[in-house]
Amino acid sequence: MIAYRALKLLQHRGQESAGISYLDGEIRTVKGMGLVEEAIDPALLGRSGLAIGHVRYSTTGMGTIDEAQPLSNGAISVAFNGTIPNYYMYGTKTDTEFILKVLSKSGDVRLGLKRLVELADGAYSIVILTTRGELIGFRDPRGFRPLVLGRVGSSYVIASEDSAIRQLGGNDIRDVRPGEVVYIDKYGNVESEVLAQPQGVTTCSFEYIYFARADSVIDGISVYRARVRLGEILAERHYVDADIVVPIPGSSIPIAIGYSRRSRTPLEFALTRTEMARRSFIMPTRREGR
Repeated sequence: MIAYRALKLLQHRGQESAGISYLDGEIRTVKGMGLVEEAIDPALLGRSGLAIGHVRYSTTGMGTIDEAQPLSNGAISVAFNGTIPNYYMYGTKTDTEFILKVLSKSGDVRLGLKRLVELADGAYSIVILTTRGELIGFRDPRGFRPLVLGRVGSSYVIASEDSAIRQLGGNDIRDVRPGEVVYIDKYGNVESEVLAQPQGVTTCSFEYIYFARADSVIDGISVYRARVRLGEILAERHYVDADIVVPIPGSSIPIAIGYSRRSRTPLEFALTRTEMARRSFIMPTRREGR
């Protein structure tokens, strides 16, 4: 299943939990704690070509299986990337539950997304699976989190990063624009609509600094080149007369390259990371970081 392979290629975005919802007459969901290979048994996934998936790096909540995504009510299933701080005002335990509640209450996904824009305060890129065989992607009006439309073979895909699409042997078509919703029906027809007037592209800077893979391109900007430029600017504005430049963590390697080039300070890999080790994430609370 493409969704399972895609999640493994997006594992760097979260390793707390993983899940997949797929259409097999009805919406079925398989999810668990840990990495994709630990959380999901591929043998439990159906042969349907329609599915959505999620890997979680929690910034809110308790980090339990109850908060693992996707979240489904039987009619639709939702997975999203971002944070909606005001979800608690609407009687839900998590922001994912809030999204599902708003979309379900409206009866129609398009109307539900319009209502979500009115209520939600925060950042959200969303993928939705319906029992009618629809795959829907939506990016909030500020475009805070990335979302890409692509194609793998004869299948359309929606992903957080274009690098995953290319690694699957596919081609990225374009970024989903801020405030735009993309509909893909069960026949493979694609339709898009601007549901909310975009408020300018304000992509999260942390995508370029830390979250995204270096070979991804977000809103037309190469993550690798952005990181190299960050290193150059750092050397220009905060030069240090040092013996060597050492990249820590791995996502900072292009930044270190830029700093080294501009400052003419040798780049050295003074620390070696165990290749089989998991990615190190900033913990959501101080207690967990101890």
